[in-house]
Amino acid sequence: MLLRSIPHTDLSISPVSLGCWPMSGISSLGVTDSESEATVRAALEVGINHFDTAYSYGYDGRSDRILRNVFSKLWDRVVLSSKVGSHYTPSRQRVLDSTPTRLAAEVDEIRERLGVDCIDLLYLHSPDGITPIEKAAEALATMQRQGKIRHACLSNASASETLRFATVIPPVLLQPSFNMLQQDVVEALAPAIDELGCGVAAYWPLMKGLLAGKLSRDHRFEESDRRMTYPMYQGSEWEKNQDFLDRLREIADSISWSLPRLVVHWTMMQHRITTVLCGAKRPEQIRESAEAMSGNLTPSQLHAIDDAIRNRLQMV
Repeated sequence: MLLRSIPHTDLSISPVSLGCWPMSGISSLGVTDSESEATVRAALEVGINHFDTAYSYGYDGRSDRILRNVFSKLWDRVVLSSKVGSHYTPSRQRVLDSTPTRLAAEVDEIRERLGVDCIDLLYLHSPDGITPIEKAAEALATMQRQGKIRHACLSNASASETLRFATVIPPVLLQPSFNMLQQDVVEALAPAIDELGCGVAAYWPLMKGLLAGKLSRDHRFEESDRRMTYPMYQGSEWEKNQDFLDRLREIADSISWSLPRLVVHWTMMQHRITTVLCGAKRPEQIRESAEAMSGNLTPSQLHAIDDAIRNRLQMV
């Protein structure tokens, strides 16, 4: 497994990364700190060196606490990315706030939570729709000059916002959603990605677990499961997706691969993708995703996958 260089930096990261959102316990059910810590250790053991967290991954910094407990003496072995500009109120309402004062306060709190002086990669989590994105970029540029971050990155921004951000400080990584059935965000960002020569850390490769294939066709979701708010999990879309998964399983079974390995491998091999952020809350989940870093699909297998994707996307 070869590490991939992040453009315009001296950092290299694994093509599969651990996304720490599920460990926050905000949208995932049955999360425990002990199992989350075991998941982080498992990721390191299987060759993952890039860990992605955020100020708002937990109502009380839960993700950061887990990472500090595991990496307190191992920070030199990992590349850490975090995000600022999103927080939860005492009533647990999510708020976007890209004002420089807020961003500066959040990065200082993240550093304290983690016990680090400098964060390798810091994203603006999302433009807040009020603060000019150039002002947020200026805040990250200031943090870089102060030695609090090594490189600035940008998440959940449009192509035009990305180019405006880059007039102040060019982002070395963008973080958009991307998976087999949701490729439009990266397609829309492509002109900005190519102009800036930046990398892409793609999230939602398994579409919140759907593309992992572990949910049966007759699965019944708990009322508190937020996935039920997504159309892909409802009605005829759910049935079409299950048919699509059946076809992918045939391809995976023919080469003795698990479905998550097939899906993540396909994702990490796509043009412009530097690394794939795989969320996990249990060790076996990240081990299975990390298997994607070994082995290769043949041209005929890739063609079969692309045909299945094309057929699914053409369904209405």
